[in-house]
Amino acid sequence: MLTHIVQSGDTLFLLSKRYNVSIQAIINANNIVNPDVLVVGQTLNIPVQVGMPTLQRGNRGTAVIELQEKLLSLGYNPGPVDGIFGGQTDTAVRNFQRDNGLIPDGIVGPKTWAMLSKVAPEPEPGVQKYRVQHGDTLAKIAIKFGVTVQSLVELNNILDPNMLFTGQELLIPIGPITPTSPPPSPLPETGPGWVTLGKDNLHSHYESTNINLPLTNFQAIRTTPGRLTPLLTSDSIYVQAGTTTVAEIYAIDRATRQIRWSMRLGSGQALGTPAFRNGVVYCTGDRLRAIRDDGNTGTLLWEADLQPIYSVTVSGNRIYVPATGPYQNAPNNTHALDAETGELLWVSAASNGPVAVSGNRVYQTWLERLFIILDRGTTTETIVTIGPLDGTLTSPVLNGQIFVGSVRGSLYSLNSTNGAILWKGTTESPIVASPAVDKERVYVIDQSQRLYAFDKNSGKVLWTYLLSEQAIPSDYKTPIPAIVGDKVFVPSPTGQLIVLGVQTGAELWTTHGLARSDRYVGGSPSAFNGMVALPGVYNVSTWI
Repeated sequence: MLTHIVQSGDTLFLLSKRYNVSIQAIINANNIVNPDVLVVGQTLNIPVQVGMPTLQRGNRGTAVIELQEKLLSLGYNPGPVDGIFGGQTDTAVRNFQRDNGLIPDGIVGPKTWAMLSKVAPEPEPGVQKYRVQHGDTLAKIAIKFGVTVQSLVELNNILDPNMLFTGQELLIPIGPITPTSPPPSPLPETGPGWVTLGKDNLHSHYESTNINLPLTNFQAIRTTPGRLTPLLTSDSIYVQAGTTTVAEIYAIDRATRQIRWSMRLGSGQALGTPAFRNGVVYCTGDRLRAIRDDGNTGTLLWEADLQPIYSVTVSGNRIYVPATGPYQNAPNNTHALDAETGELLWVSAASNGPVAVSGNRVYQTWLERLFIILDRGTTTETIVTIGPLDGTLTSPVLNGQIFVGSVRGSLYSLNSTNGAILWKGTTESPIVASPAVDKERVYVIDQSQRLYAFDKNSGKVLWTYLLSEQAIPSDYKTPIPAIVGDKVFVPSPTGQLIVLGVQTGAELWTTHGLARSDRYVGGSPSAFNGMVALPGVYNVSTWI
């Protein structure tokens, strides 16, 4: 017997098709009196069909979707619910098997199906169940039920407060609930759905002792073009800013729009985007630093004596960052460090940019080759080398399969296990930034400033959009688009943010008339739970 939490739009007919059972079987299993009335949040028992297929990595289909949805409901992250039994689903299955006393072989046979089909026990007295909805954060859920974020973290044994999955079931303390509403934004809109964030000139700010200055309209964290990179989490926006003489990290409260704390990152430029794990921000500057966010202060936990070149990648208890040394002919080698202590574990070959990680496999490009590297703890083993392909490659993106672009205008989709080329697409000019991927499409921008949407499975070009016909500024850095729901957010070299529909590429709206100090000149947006942060020359703007 499976359980299903009724969502908006659910009907018995749709559920019968989804789970391949009859409507009458669902009615009988739940003693439903009126089949036309379902209540959002209602728990239904779904009779499991006998002879569920044995599944393992590489399988596809509706049974895989059912498996992925069940894993999500039990708090195991299988990646996108797309019917593809890939690496993330395999890891989720093995973790579930291990936690439930089964052999963790990643094969979903009768015993695993039986364990997955058990009805979850009723919550203990004093707590209630809640199913995570799209756009939820712990902060929003805490406000909704009048509890604290910490109580939710402790009751549900949540390791990373910023990782919630749609469909995940949470336990909520029951008590005197006083629902409250988030405080209204004190900032006026500066465009369709836009709020301007920022406060103070960077030079005056890092010399100031008052770091809790309120953010007001048309003021900004000032930095040099293309050197201001935001990271969104459930509660905060971490802004990493840098000039040739100073680098700084700011923690901005998403609800109040106030700078909670900031920290000097040395005299080097802040390159790439910071990363976040278990309340700790990993940021760049003249060296790699781990800073614990303690609310109104940031506490330096450790720093590594290496200079990062690109953004930090976090996976499990490890962080991976391309940084200088130790090889003179390859100055941006990938370094793997222990996330808790900063201990350097190993250094691999050079990398074109940030790496992608799945389990103990690390994917990185160097010049025209893609490498699949096995992380053995303190050593590595290159298990697959792909290439040379046609020209220097972008950083790899992992989403079911591997996606990389090349300077000769080729977009590759490769098998994440053996590196076999699944399809190859082409653009009119060199691909100048890493792809962005959602469930159905892959998005890339070429040097001529044309955005392409490729079908993820076939490589067919679905639509294109010319971002700008004007000359590209010399300091412009091509961004990676941000995809939120059914929209694509991408800045143009002329200072506009362009918002397109994912299905057709139709323009939905753009920002116009931004002042010179607000002009966007490079860097990628950051998206989290329906919010997008756009880096600019002097400030960060957000769209909700």
